[in-house]
Amino acid sequence: MAVRVARSDDFDAAAAFLIAHSRDVHGVAEVDAAILRVAWDLPGFDVERDSWIAENGGAIVGYAAVTAGGVLTLASTDATVAAELLGAARVRASARGDAALQILVTDHDRGTEAAVSSFGFTRQRSVTRMWVGLSDLPAPTALPDGITLRTYVPSDAVTVHALLDRAYETWDTEYMRISHDDWVAWMTNDPEFDPTVWFLAERGGHLVGCSLWWSSGWLKDVAVEISERGNGLGRALVLHGLHELAARGIASAGLKVDGANPSGAIALYESLGFTPVRIETLWSLSLEAGDPL
Repeated sequence: MAVRVARSDDFDAAAAFLIAHSRDVHGVAEVDAAILRVAWDLPGFDVERDSWIAENGGAIVGYAAVTAGGVLTLASTDATVAAELLGAARVRASARGDAALQILVTDHDRGTEAAVSSFGFTRQRSVTRMWVGLSDLPAPTALPDGITLRTYVPSDAVTVHALLDRAYETWDTEYMRISHDDWVAWMTNDPEFDPTVWFLAERGGHLVGCSLWWSSGWLKDVAVEISERGNGLGRALVLHGLHELAARGIASAGLKVDGANPSGAIALYESLGFTPVRIETLWSLSLEAGDPL
C-alpha cells in the first residue's frame, strides 16, 4: 500500500472509489462525479497539493482531501490507510496556516469515526439531518412588515456571502471562512444550483435574510440578520421555499441543523413537519502553523 498525491488523471478512478465507498457506508451513494469535479475545480484547491490517494496493487483503497479552511474529506475502511492519509492532510493544512482540520462523520460510519478519534480529533457537536414531505405543508407565513422578497442574481454574491459569514459567526466558534472566489465556485457551479430557488429578503433595498436551496429540495443555507431575528422572517423564508419546491413537483425537502445553533432552529423545523433521519458529528483537530508532524 502506498499513499501519494492525487493527479488530474486520477479523477475518474477517485470518483468511482468515493461513490462506492459512500454506497457501502450509507446504503446509497451520497456523492457523485459532478460534486467531486466542483471541488477539484475550486480556485483555492490544488489537486496535487490538497488531495491524496492510497493504492494497493494499482487499485484505490483510500482518498483524502483538505480544502482551504481545513475542511477534510476522508474515505477509507482500513485504519492504517486512514492514518497515513490523515497525516498527509495535517501536514498540508498546518503548513498552509489552517487553524484546524474539521470533518463531519455520520453516526454509522464507524470506520471513519475510529480513524479520526485515534488520530487525535475531538468530538465537537452533533448535526441533525432532517426531511419533510411536501404534500401537506403548513400555510405560507406572511413576510414581516417592510420586507420584500426576490431571487438571486450574480451581483448579489458578495452581500449574500457576507451575510452567511456574519450569521454563522454569531454562534459557531468552529466556523471557518473561505475565500469569496471559492465560495462562489462551490455554490454556483454545483449541478443543483438554481438561482430561482435562492430567495433574498430585503428591507429598504438592503439584504437582511436569505434561504438558498438546491433544485432537488435541499436547504443549503438560511440566514437572518441579528436585527431581524424574532419576527418570523426565518420561518417565512423556509416556508416560501418549501411551497415553491412543492409547486415544482419536488416530493420532499431536507436540511442539516447544527446542535450548537442557539436560535431554536430544530424546534422551528419540527413545527414545519421536518423529522430527524440521521445524526452526524463534527470532529476537529487543532493545528499550529508550521507544525511538522
